Amino acid sequence: MNTFNNIIYYFFNANPGKTFTYSFLIIAIAILLAGLAIAIKYNLYKHKEDKSFRKIFKPWLPGLIAVAVLLLLYIFFRSNQVPMLSMRFFLYLLVAISIYQMAGLIYAYTKKYPDLKKKKLNKKKKGK
Repeated sequence: MNTFNNIIYYFFNANPGKTFTYSFLIIAIAILLAGLAIAIKYNLYKHKEDKSFRKIFKPWLPGLIAVAVLLLLYIFFRSNQVPMLSMRFFLYLLVAISIYQMAGLIYAYTKKYPDLKKKKLNKKKKGK
């Protein structure tokens, strides 16, 4: 029972301490997510006629930007030792959401997008 209490205390400690060695890694992840959002937005603008790309990747934009901003806010809260908002639980939650988003984008780009593009090409060929 003591081990369980220690684990809960580790995740939900309201003020986990001043030393935080992962700030550059978290900032890099936030920049990566924001860069992915910018790249997707640029490709949406560049390939306006590709409706399959737009259909698959446009819904990911708000989530990528939101998580990038939340990660940067977490770094701010953690460096200023804001109680409750600098809990490790929020860090692990945001990192898990980031990993989910990156994996979802990779899956959409490697599996969904080629399949949808093939279907659209086959419809055009059958229509002619």
